[in-house]
This record gives sequence, structure tokens and C-alpha cells, in this order.
Amino acid sequence: MLTNEANFVLHHFYQIYKDRLDEGYSEEMARYFYDDEQVHHDYFLGFNFDDFVTYTKELSSNEYVTLGYGDGGFAELIINPKLIIEMENLYKNNVKKFINALIDLKKLVGA
Repeated sequence: MLTNEANFVLHHFYQIYKDRLDEGYSEEMARYFYDDEQVHHDYFLGFNFDDFVTYTKELSSNEYVTLGYGDGGFAELIINPKLIIEMENLYKNNVKKFINALIDLKKLVGA
């Protein structure tokens, strides 16, 4: 079970992954993210940086992502198949349902 904030981060990573595939990224590169500061800056500015790192660690402890740890945060983040499979099964590629869930989570976390 995830906190609302970590659940929002999980959904947002899935959205980024899907967008990357649509943009022509390979499967491998669509799942790969650089260090914590870059990812926070590019995708999660609505969160305090330290909180964002905490949420990614929560995702890692639940095996949704793999983190290459570095200086208290992460040096790289890779989306695990578990995240993709669960999101695909949850939404069955229903984009409208997914976007509505993301909006609802965003309201819950105040992001």
C-alpha cells in the first residue's frame, strides 16, 4: 500500500513512460531516468525535493522502481515491469480513466 503522494508519483512516472514511448523512445530508455535532482526539476517541481526523494524510496521498497543510490537520493531510477503491468491492468489502456485518476490524486496531495 502506498501513501497518496507516492501513488501520485507512481502514476506520473507511468504517464511519463507512456509519453516517452509515444515520442519514439525505446522501451529501455522510456523506463530510465537520471539523478534525483534532474527528475525532480523536469517532472516534480510541485513537491519539496526531500519529500520527492522519500516517495521514490517508497516506490523502490514496493518494487515499482529500482534506484541506483547516491548521496542520500538516487543517481538513477528505472521503472520496473511491475509498475507498467499494474498500471496497464488497472486502466486497460483507458486514457480518460487514467487522466481522471491522476487529477484526483493531484487534488489529494495538493500538487
